[in-house]
Amino acid sequence: MFRPIVRLWLLIFVPFAILPFTFISGIVVPSTALWGHAVFHLAYLPILAVGWWALWRFVRVPSNIALRVIAALMLLCQTSGLFGHAGELVSVVQRGFFSAPYSIFSEQPHIFFAYFALGGIMASELLLIVLTVTAAVQRLLRRPPTAMCGQGFYLSLNERERSHGTDRGRHTPTVKTHLSSVAFLGQSARAYEGASGRGSVATCIRCSRRRLDCVRSASDGSRLLWD
Repeated sequence: MFRPIVRLWLLIFVPFAILPFTFISGIVVPSTALWGHAVFHLAYLPILAVGWWALWRFVRVPSNIALRVIAALMLLCQTSGLFGHAGELVSVVQRGFFSAPYSIFSEQPHIFFAYFALGGIMASELLLIVLTVTAAVQRLLRRPPTAMCGQGFYLSLNERERSHGTDRGRHTPTVKTHLSSVAFLGQSARAYEGASGRGSVATCIRCSRRRLDCVRSASDGSRLLWD
């Protein structure tokens, strides 16, 4: 999930941080070079189009509804930025293209399209931060509490054993109880595997050993489960 998000950062945030500073600020390209404005639009427009395509793919991939909604809002903002940037480029072409004067920044229709471009791009940057934070929080919440995996199994097995009959006040595990414990072991192992995904193999082995010890205690009639 984080690889597509990194791709969005490279296509949406990085160009916005580099291209205006290079061609518009007057620090890298001198302000006397009128061609910098036209080159900025020519370079940025295809990058915006690729970013829009990456967002479209991202909206169709995640199964989480929150990430899909945020990505859909980003796609809408990116569409606004793409429309405004294309309109600005047309305005620059009409005023002489590579020789367009800097007074075009205060003229129509360049200002009209600039509202769409700047507003859409800035909103996309903010939503990208929200998307990244949301994905990180959801990943942390999905991480299983491995330290408590053995304790949860002991408590669940204890409740299963208590649900069966007793003999003279003492718990006597029967064949049915032993089989239910083994079945629960398989279900718990599969649940752990599905929850942890690419979890640690060593952690999974330790939890499995604890569960096997618990089943052996149940089959031997040990009082370890009840103390």
